[in-house]
Amino acid sequence: MMKNSIKLIAGIILVLAQLSAHATEGNLFTVVSTGAPAMVDISLCLNGKAKLSCETEKVTALDLLISTTVPNRMYPDAGIFINTPGYTIASLGIACTMYDPSGYCIFGVSSGAPASISLVNSTIKTARFAYVGNFDSFHVVSQCPIIAGGALDACTSLMGPDINNTNLFNGASDIAFNAAGTLAYITNYNSGTVVKCDVSAGGTFSLCSVQVNFPVEFPTHYPYVQSISLNSAGTHAYIGVYDDVYVYVCNVAPGTGNLTGCGLATGAFDYPTNVLFDSTGNYAYVGQWAGTTLQLCEVTAGTGDLTMCSATPSTANLGEPSGIAFNPAKTIIYVANYSYNLSAMPPVAPVSKCTVNSDHTLSCVNTGDNYSNLPSPAGIAINSAGTLAYISNYTNSSSALDVAVCQINATNGHLQNCMPSGAGPVSDYLFGISLLY
Repeated sequence: MMKNSIKLIAGIILVLAQLSAHATEGNLFTVVSTGAPAMVDISLCLNGKAKLSCETEKVTALDLLISTTVPNRMYPDAGIFINTPGYTIASLGIACTMYDPSGYCIFGVSSGAPASISLVNSTIKTARFAYVGNFDSFHVVSQCPIIAGGALDACTSLMGPDINNTNLFNGASDIAFNAAGTLAYITNYNSGTVVKCDVSAGGTFSLCSVQVNFPVEFPTHYPYVQSISLNSAGTHAYIGVYDDVYVYVCNVAPGTGNLTGCGLATGAFDYPTNVLFDSTGNYAYVGQWAGTTLQLCEVTAGTGDLTMCSATPSTANLGEPSGIAFNPAKTIIYVANYSYNLSAMPPVAPVSKCTVNSDHTLSCVNTGDNYSNLPSPAGIAINSAGTLAYISNYTNSSSALDVAVCQINATNGHLQNCMPSGAGPVSDYLFGISLLY
């Protein structure tokens, strides 16, 4: 009886061990997968930059410990590529660095020094906070908790403290986050700076530092920075400047996230705002606050430059598109029209829904109801489920934070039931809005 009990306990321990960690060994790599269960296909190469010496693995969990089977040799440019849609690297830029030409994320590994890389299901995530830039003279970013149903709870004001606790925000206009949600980039309209901050688990900012100072670094150009976007790989940041025709492209340093080597993109724009990237990363759409169209550009691999830019043909004009956002599938671009005109022919609504055609042109139509809750749309963000749109309004509304929340119709993608968020009071003259997961 005692022997049988011992065998039973040993069997249970063995099963639990097999459930908690599963190892696959190929000719070139050994992968141990632990943590949250998942079925994901990955490709691994000893040289990910050139896609040489590769094999495909099927992992059963999200936390991966990767080593090589070749003894006593370090591979500094090994690469990983995620083949299963909806999954991505959880700590891009830290665990590995995206290499644009091959599409592999590059890391160093050997048989004795395994690499730890975690995956995340990026298809649907729950947004925890909305962040809104205060375009006026206010030295804050508004942080608003997202509660059940998608409404915003009471918002608080975040400063941008450096190591000496000096606030670096001055007319904070737009916010962008890295993929891991650990770094925030904030443009400051009044000071002409771009500031990077660490993001705590509670969503607050600390250890902020000026990354780009336009009056100093680009004295012959307009210093009024108003928008910032990161490409999907997290390798480049794109900065739009008010009263200018240029987008500035900066490298994002692996690990630190610092912005380096900033310079002008080749394309010319009309008061550029946010930049969106298609699913391939080869094409970008640029908002133009003083225009009636978006610009479509080709993205140069490696440098991130925007070239061959031209007005994107669409079935209807837009009205100074100050904010643009993709749906999760990247088949629809939602456009916040700052200068909408319902009496124009054709009429331009506060928000447009632009379907992306196979040739990258747009088919745009009016969308949204409750237009009185969208008095002057400036920024727009879509949640990861594609069910809600958050729209900030550039109005002097001192009594409440003027953000509208709209439902997205699951059948046709139109906005409906646009209602005030109920948050505030915090500030006025709102511009960019971003979500943190």
